[in-house]
Amino acid sequence: MVSLLKYFLGESVVLKSSLSNFLISLLQQELKKIRQAYIEKEDSKKLKQKQRERMQPKMGKMDIDYQA
Repeated sequence: MVSLLKYFLGESVVLKSSLSNFLISLLQQELKKIRQAYIEKEDSKKLKQKQRERMQPKMGKMDIDYQA
């Protein structure tokens, strides 16, 4: 997660440890929310939809709602 944080903020940015820890925890919480929403969406699909997606996958597509 630290490397992800450096990527978003730029390599030359030097952060205090408390600020970086806060940002890392914030990123982790947001990732948990995104994963949970994806799992809930997958669980709501019917068996026929799941089987259809296995036979005809849409590669690299993940439907994420980015509303805050």
